[in-house]
This record gives sequence, structure tokens and C-alpha cells, in this order.
Amino acid sequence: LAIADLDPQNVSAGDAAVIADMLRTELVKQGTFSVIEKSNMEKVLTEQSFQQTGCTSSECAVKIGKILNARYLIVGSFGKLMGQYIISFRMVDVETASVVYSDSAKNLSTQDQVSNAISQMASRLAKAMRKR
Repeated sequence: LAIADLDPQNVSAGDAAVIADMLRTELVKQGTFSVIEKSNMEKVLTEQSFQQTGCTSSECAVKIGKILNARYLIVGSFGKLMGQYIISFRMVDVETASVVYSDSAKNLSTQDQVSNAISQMASRLAKAMRKR
């Protein structure tokens, strides 16, 4: 499993990257997936001259996933709307380009709420994939 940087929407790219890192960490804790380390991901993508910034489509996810030799790639966004944070992601099967899971969390206003939402989203994803 690889996790692309989340697309920042009305937030900084740094904030979106931190959220992606938090999601990566939570998914490693779940133990359901073998997660590609971000630094290794960036190294491979840089060697292939591939920019992952703004990668939110299934087609882009398939390209990145194939470059990384990953079975699944998570793409999504982290944004702010009217003072509330929103996290949204989709897990794309690299072989079929189909979205096999999606989740979102809305109306988040504090760092604790964001952190808890990410933990819950990772748990739901791991549970759903164990049933497959």
C-alpha cells in the first residue's frame, strides 16, 4: 500500500502532507498492510521524474502505483471549509483502476478531532480490507 500526499484544499501543502503521514502511521499500526515508506516512495518517484502533487484521479493513482509496484494507492484531500476541516480519501486498486474503498471525515475543528478521525478512518479501512 502506498499513500500519496493529500491534495491541499484551502490549507497548506505542509498540513496536507502531515495528515497523509498521520494516516500512513495509523495504517502501519493496524498491521493489515505492508505500507511503503514515504521517503522510499519519494525517491522512486523522483528517479522516474513523476510528480505526485495533485494526484487525485484513479488514472494518476494507477500510474504512481505501478511505478511503486504497489497493489493499492490511497489518494485524497485535506481541506478547510467555513472553519471546519475535511479529510477525504479513496483506495485505488492499481491493477483494475477501481476504487475499492473510500472514507471521509467532516466538521473537524480541533487537532484532537483530526487525529481521532484519522485513527478511526484507518481502523475502518483495515476492517473493510480484512473482509475482502
